[in-house]
Amino acid sequence: MPQLIGISVRTKSLTGLASPSLLTPEGLKKRLAELFDLAVRGELKATISATYPLERADDADRALEERGTTVKVVLVP
Repeated sequence: MPQLIGISVRTKSLTGLASPSLLTPEGLKKRLAELFDLAVRGELKATISATYPLERADDADRALEERGTTVKVVLVP
């Protein structure tokens, strides 16, 4: 998946991706396997700006709607 690695290294983030090879089941399966392999090896990092207990899901949703977060929000049990 060199094209993905090149994108993420240059921009420091990857927010979306459009690739004709992802439009086929075989292409999607191959690319997802490569992506998960990167994650397992610890080469992908997710920046989490906040965590909310599940019972505060409404607060998490409000933070997202009001753009009160800069990156990911995680709901935890």
